[in-house]
Amino acid sequence: MIPRFLTHLLHPLMKQILKGKIHHRMHYLNTPPQVNGNAIWCCNHGSKYDTPYCGLTIPRQVWLVAGKQRLTIADRVFFILNGCIWVDRKDKDSKAIAARTMLKLAHKGEDIFMFPEGTWNTFPSLPMMPMAWGIVDLSAKSGCPIIPLVIEYREKDCYIKFGEPMQCDLEDDKLERINTLRDAMATLRWEIWEYLPRCSRANIADDEWEKEVVARVAAYPPLDFAYEQSCIRREKEVTTPEDAFAHLDNLRPCRENAFLLRKRYTR
Repeated sequence: MIPRFLTHLLHPLMKQILKGKIHHRMHYLNTPPQVNGNAIWCCNHGSKYDTPYCGLTIPRQVWLVAGKQRLTIADRVFFILNGCIWVDRKDKDSKAIAARTMLKLAHKGEDIFMFPEGTWNTFPSLPMMPMAWGIVDLSAKSGCPIIPLVIEYREKDCYIKFGEPMQCDLEDDKLERINTLRDAMATLRWEIWEYLPRCSRANIADDEWEKEVVARVAAYPPLDFAYEQSCIRREKEVTTPEDAFAHLDNLRPCRENAFLLRKRYTR
């Protein structure tokens, strides 16, 4: 991993390089919120331009959390010089190591940047896919707020909007907090879609959106799109205690099943 002092030394140069990667007209719908100290920045993901545009947009040097994948040599070198935390999204040990590295950097005053969806969102009308709650855990343990931003493309235009900082605590329910963050980011995207009603994905015909997805994937040849699709998180169904024990309402008590009823009324 590159030394921290070098990432800060190289940051002005990295910014200049990113300016050369702009292929859209940039529209900032608001400004980044002001926070005291370092933060955890997060964004939706659906294009090869997301990383450089966010790197140019976020006012600080940030350590990028990147999934191990095929990249161009230029991008890999850039990621390394910028400061990158590599993670194998399908390996528990790799994710644990990445989590410890992020926490260590956050405690040293570094900013972290990640895509909590974990892969590309290419669904036509789903603002945000299910997100990993690791970002909530990092916020709670480091004391750093989460600053969400969303990015949306329409032909040669790119629209970016920031959300309000969100602080997490160790006592928080992680599932509840990650859903709160997901809702906040989905709302930001809907606000952009409302700002540009004609570009709302919900109003794009299926075949038109399919062509858009094909074009985005083709724009970055090294991308293993099938692998990225396999990294999509599946929403877990949560069963309430009431639902779990509902079958007992129709149960006829007898000696053989009495222990089930006892568990129900003493839980």
